[in-house]
Amino acid sequence: MNDSPFKCSFCGNSQFDVAHMIVAAACICDECIKKCVGALVRVKPDEKEKIADDLRGVPSSTNASFRKLDAIDVADIDSLILADAKMHFQKVVMTIAEVGHALGVELEEPIAKSALDDVIAARVAALVADGRLESAGNLKRWRHSEVRLSSQIKSS
Repeated sequence: MNDSPFKCSFCGNSQFDVAHMIVAAACICDECIKKCVGALVRVKPDEKEKIADDLRGVPSSTNASFRKLDAIDVADIDSLILADAKMHFQKVVMTIAEVGHALGVELEEPIAKSALDDVIAARVAALVADGRLESAGNLKRWRHSEVRLSSQIKSS
């Protein structure tokens, strides 16, 4: 039996050095998850330096990917989602893929690609809540839910 501890694929901390460790094909500790989530959340300008300090311990390739994500404006994502939306229903997963491609951001890290998809999905849900899109199905299940332009937008 292998008694060696699991190590975080991002910071290298042992499972004994952190409170929680998610173990899959790669491992990630709770501290790195907090850093990743912090990088995705839009923050006040005076808080950006703190997040930058937090990210200094993350490997440079991951750090660069999340900096690219941080540079994407929510209004740009919303515009691309609405431009991609049709008058008929289409799968949310297709919208996410099209918008991600249209953004043209090259992300080498799988965790950053997944985070971008999550951000786009959250914006889709926000546009549905705002009445700019209509949905069918559970929006958390991208492959099984659909969106289209709101009838309010179609008539204007």
